[in-house]
Amino acid sequence: MARRKLAEPLTAKVIDALTTTRRSERFPEGTVSCLYMKVQRSGSKSWVFWTERKGFAGELGLGSWTGAGKAGRVSIHQARKAALAIHDRIGSGHNPVEERRRDSITFGKVAADLIAEMTPGWGEKSVKNWKLSLQVHAADLRSKPVAKIGVDDVLAVLRPYWTEKLETAKRLRQRIEHVLDFAKAKGHRDGDNPAAWKGGLQKLLPNGKRATRHFAAAPYAAIPGIVTALNGMAGQADDETGVKALLLTLHCVTRTGETLKAEWQEFELDGEEPVWTVPAARTKMRKDHRIPLNPAALALLDSLPRKDGETRLFPDTNSHTMLNVLQSLPGCGDHTVHGTARSGFRDWAGNETSFPRDLIEECLAHAVGDNTERAYRRGEAMAKRRKLLAAWSGYLDGGSNVRQLRRA
Repeated sequence: MARRKLAEPLTAKVIDALTTTRRSERFPEGTVSCLYMKVQRSGSKSWVFWTERKGFAGELGLGSWTGAGKAGRVSIHQARKAALAIHDRIGSGHNPVEERRRDSITFGKVAADLIAEMTPGWGEKSVKNWKLSLQVHAADLRSKPVAKIGVDDVLAVLRPYWTEKLETAKRLRQRIEHVLDFAKAKGHRDGDNPAAWKGGLQKLLPNGKRATRHFAAAPYAAIPGIVTALNGMAGQADDETGVKALLLTLHCVTRTGETLKAEWQEFELDGEEPVWTVPAARTKMRKDHRIPLNPAALALLDSLPRKDGETRLFPDTNSHTMLNVLQSLPGCGDHTVHGTARSGFRDWAGNETSFPRDLIEECLAHAVGDNTERAYRRGEAMAKRRKLLAAWSGYLDGGSNVRQLRRA
């Protein structure tokens, strides 16, 4: 781009008459160094601060002279004042060219760059969740210069979620922190991360401890009636396998996911002591959980259909199906499968039997004692757990744990 020297400082009349045959040309203002009127071949004119000073080389736009009328344009006086302010910032050790460049880089752009770089190593679900957090939950940050985002900006985004949706808020904070760290690594910002928890937001937000979640459940005295109703539905319900999945969950006191993902290869049905071994990958404690099977559970398994090539017991059933079956029963409109099966068993065993607490917890696949104690107890506890679960099934069936179900 060409620069042209003028003998006199620019006036409004001179500026209006400026033209160029080049693509663009700079004309010095004449009284303040580095201040120019930039003229385009199209006739467009604007003020720029331009310098070749080492470490500060670049051009900063200071506003238009044309296009907005005299009332809207940047006057000569305003341009001089802006240019002098830039000189002051340079004299104070700032780099206004770099600062202006940073101001043009928004949080939204950095977030998009981060996701684009990380996508090859992430799964589809992770990408979707990050986009939801950073595009929707952090929407108020997206247009802000990433270099200027501070603690107050982050707090304004987090507080609406912090008390109502704590897990959402925690993930959102972590992702904002990650974006700001990424921005710093790319040279787009300096200083501490305003989304950091320790030593920062930790002192400004509630401790974030989640209240214990209790699953709505029927009192254990009502569960035999629920089982009676389910037994009556076993051969008549539209989703018969959903009914049987719920019954198996009740008799084995398993978690919903453990039942729904059960595979036939997990069951040892031959012999006098049949067992269902839930693999570690599907248990909360990440260790195999062996469940002794009583006659009620065996009758349920014997009644299930087996499809060629299908390894799962309930391939067409999901947690919503089981929940809908339970909540369709009278008086069970707000009950959960987890609460009814597991909390019901725990309350019954603790209140109505003399079985020790450790044994009850082992039936629920809860950790009891240290590793040495658990290793020693494994064989002995299986026999005792078989008696406890048989007593539970007998209670559910009104005193008898042997039933006849329609064979598939």
